[in-house]
Amino acid sequence: MADEEAIKRKWATVVVELTDYLTKTHREFSERLDAARRVLPPSALEAVVKESERLRDVSEAAQRDIAASEPEARKHLAEFQQLLERNLAALEFLNEGVKALTRRLDELLAKAS
Repeated sequence: MADEEAIKRKWATVVVELTDYLTKTHREFSERLDAARRVLPPSALEAVVKESERLRDVSEAAQRDIAASEPEARKHLAEFQQLLERNLAALEFLNEGVKALTRRLDELLAKAS
């Protein structure tokens, strides 16, 4: 029972982290990138865009993984717990990566002003 409760809490954490990433962190980055695209040449944004595409791929994989995993929760608790750990790590990676790119865009925009 304790394992199941721990997994439910971890699942809730994954859902909160994913929601925060999609509604706040990623949205702020997207708005910054749109602003940068209006004032900076594509060559100045090349590295940022390439990294954002890599992060998008990680995000999409994590979202697919999370969406597919809930029905399996009660069947294989140990495997599900590992999946949750992997997705928490992916979400942490995404949040840090997007925040770093947002800071980089701010720097580029400041130089262009």
